[in-house]
Amino acid sequence: MGFGPGNSNELNANQIGWVRVPYGYRAEMHFASDALYENAICIYPQYSDQKLAERGNYNRSLNDYSTPENNSNQDEWYRVTGWHKSSPPNGSNPWIVSSIKVDSPATNQYNFGFEDVGGEDYDDMQCTINIVQ
Repeated sequence: MGFGPGNSNELNANQIGWVRVPYGYRAEMHFASDALYENAICIYPQYSDQKLAERGNYNRSLNDYSTPENNSNQDEWYRVTGWHKSSPPNGSNPWIVSSIKVDSPATNQYNFGFEDVGGEDYDDMQCTINIVQ
């Protein structure tokens, strides 16, 4: 198995957003997209390629996603990954790992912006995460 919307890609360690969820907390994730090309965000636990959520534009949902409350005796970590095609939906075009911009204004909030091909505005896919009890 692999990563991304097609479950066939490798991850690039420099293009992963990491989210830490302490004991007794959960992560509430909110998504947005402003892209012409097809874009998606996939969420994974730290040590698995088992996709927990996939959100994106076109036929993908942008509905919120929440992790379960962390009831383990250690921090839980999640990977936030961005993906795009170099076109609107087209089954023959491959998924490509998107560039990421990370902004964490507070210890309990993360903002991840992903860029597809140009523009450098990092709003093609966006994920805002709040760590809450």
